[in-house]
Amino acid sequence: MTAGTEKRERGIQRLREHCRRTGWRLTPQREAVYRAVAASDSHPDADTLYRQVRRGMPGLSRDTVYRVLANLEQRGLVQRIDTPDSRYRFDAAVAPHGHFVCEQCGCILDVPDVGAPDMKSVPDGVGEVHSGRVVWSGLCRGCADAGRTGEARKRQ
Repeated sequence: MTAGTEKRERGIQRLREHCRRTGWRLTPQREAVYRAVAASDSHPDADTLYRQVRRGMPGLSRDTVYRVLANLEQRGLVQRIDTPDSRYRFDAAVAPHGHFVCEQCGCILDVPDVGAPDMKSVPDGVGEVHSGRVVWSGLCRGCADAGRTGEARKRQ
């Protein structure tokens, strides 16, 4: 079993355990959308997931995919990543880590070992902070190298 397959299977087990513990019904649509998120390292957006999952479930609606993603996020099973182009992308890796978003090609890379944001940097009087996310933006190595050599990278 590869590391990626093992990671996905742990995620599916986490999903199943959450469903057993909370009584949330694990429908084929929910499992298929979750599997698609967990299978991807590219942090897909909802429309990409819809097209991918629909291949195996032709009756699946776009609205169902959006609802499933919102429920998975609300339950802490996936995280939503805000991007500069305003398309939400999704990640099944929910352990604390940051993300780097390339402003040119749109790729999203995981940045491991990033703890919670420094709570000292939160302005006084904003309220009670429960969580935070770290997202960097700039040019990925490929785009930065292509810029130095005059080659343009295609946006994903």
